[in-house]
Amino acid sequence: MAIVTVLWCFVALSMITLTYTSETYRIIKLIALPVFLIASLVSYIFYLEDRGNPSVGYIPENSQYVFHRVTNEETIVIWITTEKGDRLYVIPYSRESAKELEGAREKSEEGELQRVENKGDNSQVKTDDWEPPDQSGPPNKG
Repeated sequence: MAIVTVLWCFVALSMITLTYTSETYRIIKLIALPVFLIASLVSYIFYLEDRGNPSVGYIPENSQYVFHRVTNEETIVIWITTEKGDRLYVIPYSRESAKELEGAREKSEEGELQRVENKGDNSQVKTDDWEPPDQSGPPNKG
């Protein structure tokens, strides 16, 4: 959504510039500026409202489990960590996924890192022990 908002603002500013530097009628110029400004403002407001909401989609591979909760709307919200950072995901509720995530919660409370991944479709997840990727890099010569 952020990319769409930035692109829309860029297009709006470009259209304003082209409209005001062209030899078009003044009434079109007077209408164009408020229309593009209002459209840019509305898209920015939608971006701000959407920011921070959970993603509805597939959970990326090699995701570390942080926390989850079952909502009243028959969905499960899962907080995971990937290489890109923390993110919330929403998946449909299923009894198997709830059991898997409860097991992951218990193990993570004991200090064991847990991995979360999709199992088949997006309505079920699978958890197991998570091992972080090797980030040691090349040995230092010195």
